[in-house]
Amino acid sequence: MTGLSPESLISAQMHVTITDCRNFDGILTAIDPFGNLLLSETYEISKDKFDDSKVHQRKIGLVSIPRSTIKSIKVDKRTHERIFKS
Repeated sequence: MTGLSPESLISAQMHVTITDCRNFDGILTAIDPFGNLLLSETYEISKDKFDDSKVHQRKIGLVSIPRSTIKSIKVDKRTHERIFKS
């Protein structure tokens, strides 16, 4: 896995889960020196607090996600194949 750098993920479609169980789907626009993410064209997806079967989704545009709140990051298939092509 040589050559993998944060810059190689710029413009990737990402799915980020944070510590309060919200999810963000957006395009990685920037990573600051502290590992915080800036996503553009972002949708926030969360479960209803009172009914787990209900999911709320809203477009929030540009969002900054602090590194300390990130639980997981997934990239789209096209980005995965570009980075890890054999």
